[in-house]
Amino acid sequence: MKDLIKKTCREVANERPYKQAGNADSYSSYNEGWSDACDILEQRLIEQLLTTEAETPPTEMQILKWQNKALVEALQYLVDTKERKDTIGKDSIYMARKDLGWRKAKLLLNDIKD
Repeated sequence: MKDLIKKTCREVANERPYKQAGNADSYSSYNEGWSDACDILEQRLIEQLLTTEAETPPTEMQILKWQNKALVEALQYLVDTKERKDTIGKDSIYMARKDLGWRKAKLLLNDIKD
């Protein structure tokens, strides 16, 4: 969508080009204003698009994907720390990773239950 906005604004700006070589009429203050207005409009439309996208609530499918990803990461932490424990033994890194994995899993389960 952002690329479409840029393309469309460039097309409109090119209807009244500013400082086009060989075109004396393009050096007018009207063309300068037209060009400036197109640039401002492009910037404002893109800002609005980005703001609107940020405010759009996630779909249920997006939420499920995020939760699934978080669950996979939490479980992977647990698997990794178990493998580390088996090869190295309990150490501070093992304990920290295990706790982090459990915290992520607990948070995710609470989110899913709510």
